[in-house]
Parts: sequence; structure tokens; C-alpha cells
Amino acid sequence: MAEARQINVQNTESARQAMAKYQEAISLLRQPKILGRSKEKLKKFQLMQWERNLFKISADDEKDALLRIASIYTQLGEFYQSLNYYQQALVAIRATGKKGEEAGALVAIADIYTTLGDQQTARRYYQQALSVSLEKRNQQYRQQTRGTP
Repeated sequence: MAEARQINVQNTESARQAMAKYQEAISLLRQPKILGRSKEKLKKFQLMQWERNLFKISADDEKDALLRIASIYTQLGEFYQSLNYYQQALVAIRATGKKGEEAGALVAIADIYTTLGDQQTARRYYQQALSVSLEKRNQQYRQQTRGTP
């Protein structure tokens, strides 16, 4: 993923190169980590459905890569591709419970729908973003008044 961050996205070709690196990073992040296990043993583990206990993917890494890909597609004007990646990122963000990032992704999705001329769908996403932001603010307020971090 660090390699993808280093690529300058000032032109279309470098944006596509960066996007390819992020897609490669997502693919690698989604692969189970094999620590001293052969592929044959891994298949046996998967058949036994033990992979959930043995392997863990970083939701933050996946989320970051998905958001970067979505942003690149937006810069390239490929809005439907961008929406696809923002939707995937939204799932990953919700798994982390980070309300601020969730609101940001919802606004980005709404902005794309606005660009596409679908005001009704854009309004729904803006309303969701507002709701999530208010929820985050209310949580912060409750924590401050209770004196808990």
C-alpha cells in the first residue's frame, strides 16, 4: 500500500497506476495470512471453517485502500465505479464504528449522485450523513457530561 501512496496522481495514467496498486493491496489484505502453513493445509482449514479463528484482516487497511480507489475513480470522472468502491468502503467503515468517517463517505456518495443529477438519492445520502454526524455529536456530549472518555 505504501507503494501506491508514492505514485503521483496528477495525471490519468498515474491515477490508474495508483488504483491498480490499491486494488492489489486489497486483494492481498483479503487473503488469509499463512504462518508456516502449506496451501494444502490451508485448504483443509478452510474446509473445516477455521479461517475465521485463524486469520484476521485489518478493516482499517481495507477501508483506506477502498476510499483511495473511490477517490481516484471520482477524479477520473468514472462515477459509477467510484460509487461501487465507496459502497464497499462504507461497509468496512461501519465495521470499524468510526462515525466521522462514515459521515464523510456518505457525503462523498451524495456528492457523486449530485454530479450525476440524481438529487433524490443524493438527498437521502446527505440526510444519512447528517444523522450519523448528529449521532456522533450526541455520543461525544454524553461522554463529556458523564466524564468518561
